[in-house]
Amino acid sequence: MQYRSHRGSTYFPTEKGWNAFIQFIECLQTAEPFSSKCTLNDTFQATQSAFADMLSNAVRPTEIQDLVTFFPDTFMTGLLYRAERRFSKVQGIKLHTEGFSLIGHCWLGPYRDICFDAIPETDEDHKKHAMKVISDAFDSDTVVMAGDRNDGTTARVEAETSYQWDLALSMICVFLNLSYSWAFHRLWKIRTMDRPEFGISPQRNFSIIEEKQKVESAELSYGMRFVEQEFEIDDHILETWHESIGLKFLNRMVIDRSFRTQELVKCLLDAILYFRQAANQLIPEMQMSTLWICVETIFTSDADKILTKNIDALLHMTAMGLEPEHWPKGATSTGDLRRIFKKYYQYRSRTIHHGRRGHVTERDVQDFSLVVAAVIVGVLHLIFDGVTTRKQITEKLRNSSSI
Repeated sequence: MQYRSHRGSTYFPTEKGWNAFIQFIECLQTAEPFSSKCTLNDTFQATQSAFADMLSNAVRPTEIQDLVTFFPDTFMTGLLYRAERRFSKVQGIKLHTEGFSLIGHCWLGPYRDICFDAIPETDEDHKKHAMKVISDAFDSDTVVMAGDRNDGTTARVEAETSYQWDLALSMICVFLNLSYSWAFHRLWKIRTMDRPEFGISPQRNFSIIEEKQKVESAELSYGMRFVEQEFEIDDHILETWHESIGLKFLNRMVIDRSFRTQELVKCLLDAILYFRQAANQLIPEMQMSTLWICVETIFTSDADKILTKNIDALLHMTAMGLEPEHWPKGATSTGDLRRIFKKYYQYRSRTIHHGRRGHVTERDVQDFSLVVAAVIVGVLHLIFDGVTTRKQITEKLRNSSSI
């Protein structure tokens, strides 16, 4: 409960005054340009400083402009004039393409194709020194994810770019799962290198080995490895993603603001994000359970007959969008599919509600991940056929066949 000025002054309000101040901050954050250009914490810190500076100058504001005058210059710059495009190294992908490809809000391409010529040099040779640091970490073939050009404060840009990167990588994971055999258990390798725990140092381990029949046979073994088996993406794969699977539709849906208010679009984007989270889980039981979240995000609109609605929708979407040779192992008919999906749902319940382990295999997860990826793509195409709500998708699937 204090107003702290960046000039060193501190004032202590009454509890009533502080509560009014907090309410004012929350109200201010809903207005433009605050709501789209800065975080709540940015607004709080800047307003707190402005209040202290006003008090130092014996000013009692009567309108918002009186307050704006005392906002810190850095905050006002971020709020009105600042823009930033963030770049990050991407692990787990090897590109055989030229130039950058649009993935959601982001661009994916090799470091060598980034042009820095438009950035002027400063009197302090800042660009020269920055380029030296960057070139030490990025070689010409390094895969780079470029976020959108976002306006706002540093914190706001970081939050927006993190979401855009996450969505783009999640989209890539869905399409890779449909393009490579047994890909799901390797999708965890697809990640931006913007967090400290995702360092690029080699992974080291050692062990002590003993042969019990021999005396004094113990010896040390050690290992060192990088993340191997990168997914290769070339022009042919990108063309397949755009024309046959639907990347061009997904990009349009993500970028076009007219889609943002549609209920089904929001559900689909959440499902895509959960798909990558499923791949990042460490055990099959949690992977299976998180994949079910993808399904429920799309098809569950109320609390009645959740299991029936999800499984009926899965049956329709799988029959419509996935060739029988790619159905889960042992499924040759829709009756088999229903039985397997019920079993998978029981696996989810056994994990979430009973905390059990050991009942889900990697094959189960791989088979179900292919179904979920196909469902995501199928729902994407339904959106472009005019379906906008979860209720409409249920009605459309019910009328499409007699399954």
